[in-house]
Amino acid sequence: MKTVKPLALILLFLFSQKSVSQSYQAGDLFGSLGIGIGIYGGSSNAPDVGGAAAVLIPIETEYALTDKFGVGLTYQYGSYLTDDSVTNSGRTHNIGAMGYFHFAVKEKSNLFAKFGIGYTNFGYQEQQANGNDIAVKASGIWVDFGLGWRKMFGERLGMFIYADWSIMPLRNFEDDNGVVWQTGSPPENVKITFQGLDLKAGLIFKII
Repeated sequence: MKTVKPLALILLFLFSQKSVSQSYQAGDLFGSLGIGIGIYGGSSNAPDVGGAAAVLIPIETEYALTDKFGVGLTYQYGSYLTDDSVTNSGRTHNIGAMGYFHFAVKEKSNLFAKFGIGYTNFGYQEQQANGNDIAVKASGIWVDFGLGWRKMFGERLGMFIYADWSIMPLRNFEDDNGVVWQTGSPPENVKITFQGLDLKAGLIFKII
């Protein structure tokens, strides 16, 4: 009995440690890579500005500060779909800091809310019928918040699904000759705000 009892205690300890293992714990570090689509409405002080859609490539890292809260960095590339995808092209580079609240953590999956703020860089090129090209760039803040779900297949690899709301107020529109875009009378600088739903999915990797 003296030899069996310590062995039983060790087995009980190991089993209990495994049973409380969670998909998200303090000290975890994750990286993710995905693809998605953004569907945006547009508002502006300039005429003829409507909605837009974009193919998205999100890259994120997250560090778990506690068993529920995490912080991270995110980069998202957007390639905008236009009426003439051959001659016109738009793109964004978004980078920001994120905060996460994991409110439903299970052994292999978890649900969480996320909020981020950062910077967006927008560029647009158009090839006109007369052979002249128009190139415009702008910048602004980027606000992103939403809900996410993660499912781990094993100890290191899993998948994610995000539904985010993005807001991008773009300012400082300038063409490749350094001319600032203006509209109206008296003239004022062009302002365009895109906002809408991002739907993204991809793979997540537990680094540590």
